[in-house]
Amino acid sequence: MLQNANGEFGEGTIKSIGLDPIADASQSPSRWPLEFEKKQQEIIELWHSCSISLVHRTYFFLLFKGDQADSIYMEVELRRLSFLSDTSSRGSTPSNVVVGSLNSSPAAR
Repeated sequence: MLQNANGEFGEGTIKSIGLDPIADASQSPSRWPLEFEKKQQEIIELWHSCSISLVHRTYFFLLFKGDQADSIYMEVELRRLSFLSDTSSRGSTPSNVVVGSLNSSPAAR
């Protein structure tokens, strides 16, 4: 479609492709600081329950200060910790899963 008299583009034009008029509320920039704090608190609780090293915790806090771009890393850390927590609560580690740490080099085994 072409640009109309108001300067707006119709559906299916290059300018309108990929624009979602209804944005996800959890992804809006105004809600991100609250979402960041919530995820940060969940991560801290999981770090404690999974006995994650202080080195990892410090490195994580130094890298991620709460920018919107950090959301993917926060989600990955939450999923990783949730998996570790679920696995340890079942009392077993699946044979195809490698749980890494700073001291897991082959020489240390």
